[in-house]
Amino acid sequence: MPLITKRRTFGASSPAIHIPAAAGGAWTPASLGAALRFWVKADTGVTTSSGEVTAVADQSGNGFNLVSSGAAFEPPSLGTGYNGHATFNFVSLDQEYLTTNRTTAQAFNLGSQSSWFMAGTMDAGGGSLPSNAHALAYLGATSLAGSGTANYDQADSVGAIIRNTTLSQLCMLNPARAFGAAGTVALDTPMRVLMVFDNTNATLYVNNTQIAQSTATFTLGSSGVIALGAAIGGTSGTLTRIGAHWYGKMAEVLVTNTALNSTERGQLDAYAAARLA
Repeated sequence: MPLITKRRTFGASSPAIHIPAAAGGAWTPASLGAALRFWVKADTGVTTSSGEVTAVADQSGNGFNLVSSGAAFEPPSLGTGYNGHATFNFVSLDQEYLTTNRTTAQAFNLGSQSSWFMAGTMDAGGGSLPSNAHALAYLGATSLAGSGTANYDQADSVGAIIRNTTLSQLCMLNPARAFGAAGTVALDTPMRVLMVFDNTNATLYVNNTQIAQSTATFTLGSSGVIALGAAIGGTSGTLTRIGAHWYGKMAEVLVTNTALNSTERGQLDAYAAARLA
């Protein structure tokens, strides 16, 4: 697969933290209003069984709750995985993942613009990881209907934040199966990752610093499924894991159906940096 990117190595340092005030109090993702389509936190609305995550309540108000696909694939809930805060702990070799629905595409209305945020880590994992491990993925309704093909083979789907074949890189994988916006990051290090699609470019930010950008023009399906921790496909109207499993931790995840502007990016990063310090 071709790699089209501008990149630079990103260290562990972060910009100064300042949370802008919003009407009625400090800024939170809820301040994004209708643009906020999906929002989960590892310390809020989480249901566990024997220490493993079985369900997570969507905090956006849209009801796009996460569910597991069975005990064999439930990620552990780790109490101190991100600066002492709770995380979903995805272990690639155990093939753990969560999805917003198992049988029905839901109306995320992402279209030609969307933003994907993850506060988490990309772990080293001992060097035996899938080359294109998915942290956040979107599968359009065509695959869920039963084609059996993965999100990275579909015109209305995307690997929004994944690990490149170079294990210390984050990037996206577009429907043409081409990597884009690939940038090197520090492994085993808490970071705030944002991938923005504006119908012209995919732009990767880490701790509110742009580290990569590449051309990316595509339209996601208005209805689909969001997955955390794996590439996914559909068989006979039910989701199935395709592989490319993540190895790392996630403390907070959100998705918008807009390309966040510079002000919104700063507000989001400052909020997460303060909450998860």
